[in-house]
Amino acid sequence: MRATASQGIAASWRWRALTAVAVVSGALALAAMAQLQQGTTILERGWTAPGDSPRESSQPSPPPRSHCEVIADPTVRRPRVLVTDILFPTPLSAWRLNELTAWMGEVDLDILVTRRADGFSADWEPIQESHCLADYNVFVFTEAHRGSVEGINSLANGTFDTSPFLGHWPAEYLLRPRKFGTSSPSLKDYDWVHHIFLNAYEFFNKALPGYPQRQQSIHLYPGGRFFIDQEYTLPPEVTLFTTQSFVRDHADKCFPKNPKVDVFGGPMLAKDAVKARKWLHEPGARISACFTSLGDRREKGADLYVRIAELYRSTYPQDNVTFYGIGNVIPAVDMVVFDPMPQQQLDAFYRDEVDIIFNLERTQYRNGWPLGVEGLLMGLVLFTTDAYNLNDRNGFNFGSEVTIVTEGREDLTVEAIHRYTLNRHLLLEHSMRGQDRAWEMFGHDRQMGVIISEVGRRIKATSELRAE
Repeated sequence: MRATASQGIAASWRWRALTAVAVVSGALALAAMAQLQQGTTILERGWTAPGDSPRESSQPSPPPRSHCEVIADPTVRRPRVLVTDILFPTPLSAWRLNELTAWMGEVDLDILVTRRADGFSADWEPIQESHCLADYNVFVFTEAHRGSVEGINSLANGTFDTSPFLGHWPAEYLLRPRKFGTSSPSLKDYDWVHHIFLNAYEFFNKALPGYPQRQQSIHLYPGGRFFIDQEYTLPPEVTLFTTQSFVRDHADKCFPKNPKVDVFGGPMLAKDAVKARKWLHEPGARISACFTSLGDRREKGADLYVRIAELYRSTYPQDNVTFYGIGNVIPAVDMVVFDPMPQQQLDAFYRDEVDIIFNLERTQYRNGWPLGVEGLLMGLVLFTTDAYNLNDRNGFNFGSEVTIVTEGREDLTVEAIHRYTLNRHLLLEHSMRGQDRAWEMFGHDRQMGVIISEVGRRIKATSELRAE
């Protein structure tokens, strides 16, 4: 079974068509399974059942409820989905945060960290409101995490003693909506298990074997133990959501029988995100470029960014251009270096201070393309390497509004920046074109909307098999 989340934009030789029927039927299946609060129907949630038509009502429609309100409501029962991750909670990854809130909007979501990745501390405070933490209990299975979650379990004027659950599962901790009480967690509670990265799937199935493979899916990003120079095997029933063309190619090779759905890119936008435009600079006003790196300096291209900044300063010393660096960046003259920021703080910095964002990735098929999408979505102009032609292969088809950086021709990059100092209208035009294209590609409807619809269709199919 093959599908694509990017209809009408991808090269015909590569992309599989995802029919509108499949998307709608999956969403209908998920909505129909939910036992919604009294007085709320599928029609009011925006879906018309086959053969039905909306009926007029003299009563005004109630305002939509937030995902936190629905999660907290004990009268609401929706499909139970468990998402496994190795980093939650982390405020440094916009797509991770958006993936989870998208699930929260459609299902009763539990979050399991089977084995937390080393080197990343848990930071609960920045996501307390966005991820409804006051409406969750955290079941702690290892002593090491008891202290860090005491504050979460005391939110909403409540207390929850985790000590009876130490060792209950060979995992680290589980978040479950408070409305489901404090009974011992059981895999039998779930209609579906979804994994963020291949390694989360592996950790889960090693620690808690026996959950049906046909009720599991993997959001298959590059990395997370999935690399194109290695071979893998999976049970053929597991559903794969592939995020890059090279990921799909290797998945076809390793997992030829598994159902696959292409959702190239990532859930970079929340469902309720609001687009904010950049503004037209006055002549002579400062233009700022920014480069972020949280990994290996060489792989991320930090030295290339430094060369570009230094060449620009020596070529156009009179220009009012600032080069920012965030994270693990090699220091350079006239560069301002910041520590990594939580995503909300980084978004504000991009919005208020930055015009151009750099992605200078050198690694071969180890990360999604393009990095720097968070900035592109906020109206920053993207300068990026693309050694493997992923702009075309992924079907993104960015035009002149995105500058492709060629290592060894730093002079061309310098001239591309300089033209924006001479033509501020061109800077704004490229900002708006790149932003519009990114919103089209990485918005909810083409990312998590497709995944949730497909899972809903498969949950319905599994329920029907059980009933036979």
